[in-house]
Amino acid sequence: MNMEKLVVGFARAIVCSSALASLAACGGGGADSSSNSDSTHSTAPAAVTAPVASNPPPSTPPATRPSAPAPTPAPTPAPTAAATPSPLAPALPGTQANAAPHINGSPATSATVGQAYAFTPSATDADADQLTFSIASKPSWATFNTATGRLAGTPAASDVGSHEQIAISVTDGQHTVSLAPFAILVAPASTSNVTLAWQAPTTNTDGSVLTNLSGYKIHYGTQPGHYTNTVAVDNAGLTRYVLDNLAAGTYYFAISAVAGGVESDLSGEASNTI
Repeated sequence: MNMEKLVVGFARAIVCSSALASLAACGGGGADSSSNSDSTHSTAPAAVTAPVASNPPPSTPPATRPSAPAPTPAPTPAPTAAATPSPLAPALPGTQANAAPHINGSPATSATVGQAYAFTPSATDADADQLTFSIASKPSWATFNTATGRLAGTPAASDVGSHEQIAISVTDGQHTVSLAPFAILVAPASTSNVTLAWQAPTTNTDGSVLTNLSGYKIHYGTQPGHYTNTVAVDNAGLTRYVLDNLAAGTYYFAISAVAGGVESDLSGEASNTI
């Protein structure tokens, strides 16, 4: 056999053998597997999957039912700023607030017709401010001093009764303070009697016998030696006399004799307190 033919034939056999091996590995080929009883049983091919496009077309979204409009939210009220107190005015350095004055006193709540009544309150001020007094519901029978706060007067018989809501106040120009309101009850004058007795004179000042005595005069008042009242006793034989309706107090008395229209000197003074 020619050597060159042998080489060519061997090479073809190798090529064919390689091609058959490739087909067998892919599970296909033109040769029927049953025709070659000596060939090895091959594995079944895997199922072919659908091809996937590298750039798929955009999908159309499904039709959606129109939604109801969203409710409009209620407006939120703007926050209200909390009220803050106004700052107090700072006190000037070295100064202090003015102090209110003080007033004290206990006025008498009763008075008597014909007798003097008086009341003066006491007042002080820490700042030494000038003080001025005032009064409300002042009794008509009394006077009032705005510099001292003195209330004074003497009620008459027409003033009998209660005088209510009398209020005395004092101010330093910035603050005013007052005593508690009070009342003054004016009572009628209490009356009493005084009995005077004396001895009738028998002689004149020259020592002669007194023969024309006609009567007496009683002099009296509320101050020693000062007699504001006179009572004539026109009976020479009368040596006792009763004075009626005298208000409470102390009285001073003196008696003179009347003879022939001439009045003698006053007797010695006597006194009596009712």
